[in-house]
Amino acid sequence: MREQQRELQQRLERERQTAQALRDANQEKDDFVASVTHELRTPLTSILGYAEELDEVLDGAEKEFVVTIRRNANRLLELVNNVLTLSGRAQTHAPSGPRVPCDLGRFILDAVQDSEHERRAKEMGIDIHVDGRVLVSAIPAELTRILSNILSNALKFSPRNGTITIRARREDNHAKLTVEDEGVGISESEIDRLFDPFYRSPSATRAGIAGTGLGLTIVRDLITNLNGTIHLTPREPHGTRVTITLPAHEPVS
Repeated sequence: MREQQRELQQRLERERQTAQALRDANQEKDDFVASVTHELRTPLTSILGYAEELDEVLDGAEKEFVVTIRRNANRLLELVNNVLTLSGRAQTHAPSGPRVPCDLGRFILDAVQDSEHERRAKEMGIDIHVDGRVLVSAIPAELTRILSNILSNALKFSPRNGTITIRARREDNHAKLTVEDEGVGISESEIDRLFDPFYRSPSATRAGIAGTGLGLTIVRDLITNLNGTIHLTPREPHGTRVTITLPAHEPVS
C-alpha cells in the first residue's frame, strides 16, 4: 500500500514538473514574440512617419510610390500588431482602454474609406445600410480593428466585381452588425476552427488567397472583451455572413 502511494506521489510530481516546464516554455515563447514584435514596430512606425511626410511634398508617379510604401508598411504593422495582441491577450485578456459611446455608422464609413484602394483594385461595390444612429459602448481603437479585419477579409475572399453588404441596427440592448460577401464561402464543419490561431480554410488555400490565420482570432478576442459576440454562417449559393453583436450605449438618465 505504501509502495503504491509512493509511486502515485512520484507520478504526480513528474506530471507537476512537466506541466510547469510547459508553462515556462510557453511564457518564454510569449516573451520572445512580444520582444520581437516590439522591435519590429519601431522601424515600421518610422517608415510610416517619413512616408507621410514625403506624401505631402511629392506628386505624380513619385507620390504613387509613396502610397505603395505606406500601404505595405501598414499591412506589416497590422500583422505585427495582431501577433502582439494575440500574445498579450493570451496572458491578460484585458481591455486596452476605457469604453465610450461610438457611432457605429461613422466607424463603418471610416473602415470602408480606409479600404478604398483594395475595393477599387477589385472593382467591387460596398452597400451600407445603417438604421438610424447606432451607438455602441466600445473602445474606439479596438472597434476600428474589428471592422478593419472583417472588411479586409470580405474584400480578400470576394471575387472581382462582387458586392459586400454591411448592415447595422439597434436591437434591444445591443447593436447588430452583419457583413455579407460573395466569396469562396465556408463549410459548416470548419466554422469553429476558423477562430483558431493560424488556421487557414482549405477553400482559401485552394483559391490561393494569402493570409496568416490570425485575423478572426484577434477579432473574436476583441469582441469578447467588449462583451459582444461573433458568428459565421455560410451564404447560399456562395459567400459568408459575419454577424456581430455589441453592447449598445445606454445614455445616463
